[in-house]
Parts: sequence; structure tokens; C-alpha cells
Amino acid sequence: MKKTNFFSNALFKTALFVIVFSLGVFSVYYFFGQAESEAPEGESADRESPEDDVLESLETAPSVGALAPDFSLQDLKGQEIMLQEYRGRTIILNFWTTTCPYCIDEMPLMEALHLSDPEIAVLAVNVREGEGRVKSFIEEKELTFPVLLDTKANVAGDYLVRAFPTTYVVNAEGVIAAVKIGAFFDEEGLAQLVESARNN
Repeated sequence: MKKTNFFSNALFKTALFVIVFSLGVFSVYYFFGQAESEAPEGESADRESPEDDVLESLETAPSVGALAPDFSLQDLKGQEIMLQEYRGRTIILNFWTTTCPYCIDEMPLMEALHLSDPEIAVLAVNVREGEGRVKSFIEEKELTFPVLLDTKANVAGDYLVRAFPTTYVVNAEGVIAAVKIGAFFDEEGLAQLVESARNN
């Protein structure tokens, strides 16, 4: 009787291990599969390996302590805007699209910062969307900070943007003080990014 109980317990433990292990493998596969399939249009749908892309961005993108790559882009008024024109001010350089929900959530926070602190320049670089679409979005949201059109993603390429939103914080000397891939979520998160520029 004891021998039967021993083998029954061993069989039960083995079966339980196989079930738990299988569920774990399925969960990992399902998570990454869903993350890829549910990516908003224009973000990461064409990426073969999102994990590799993020790692590549972290390793090769302009990093903290480096001079921010200069660029020239048109705003919604058709004026050419150069990054170096804002030298002497802290710059919040935000790459975004209208199809990115986190980008949309951050807009009111950046607008409040733009209106409250003249020493900070908020530059929102829209990537690969048409002027009409972007202009309608900005007017609907009643945003007043400068919005630049990176229609061919050349600047996003220089900054190796792989996800939206991506935010670079540039200090008054034109040096990158912080990089945030993904949303900063709230006012406190944005304040911490600004503070990093003042301390570096």
C-alpha cells in the first residue's frame, strides 16, 4: 500500500510540473504575440523582433552625455525650425504619432509645462503622418507648443526611435540629459526628466 502511494504521489507531482511549465511557456508566447499584434499602426507592426529593436536602440541611440544631433524640420505653419535655435533652454524633444494612446495622454502635461515655464521648450516631432491629420489633431486638442513634421522619419532615424513615445531631454548646452523610451505617465515623471536636464 505504501509503495502504491509513493508512485501515485510521484506521478501527481510530475504531472503538476508539466502542467505548470506548459502554462508558463504558453503565457510568455501569448504575451509577446499579443504585444506585437496589438501594436498601433505606424509603430512596431513591421518589426520582426521588438526585443532586439529596443536593445539596439538602447545600445546605439544618441545617449546621455552626447551632443543632441541637430536637425531642421517644418512646423505646422510651414516655418523651418532648427534644434540649435533653442540652445540656452531645456528642450523636451518628444517623438510621437496620433495613433499612439500614450502619446495622446502625455500631450496635456507637455502643454501645461510649455505654458508655465518659458525656460523650457517643448518640441513634439510627429513621425510619418500627413500635415492635415496632424494639424486637425493639434487643433482639436488645443495644443500650442511647436509641432514639427518628420514625414520621412529622417530625424527619428537619427535618434534611432523604435517606439512611441520616445522623449529626449536636452540641456541648455545642447547635451542629452535623459532619454525616456515609452510614456513618462504623469506630471511627476515629466518633472523628473526636466530636473535631470538642470542637474547635467
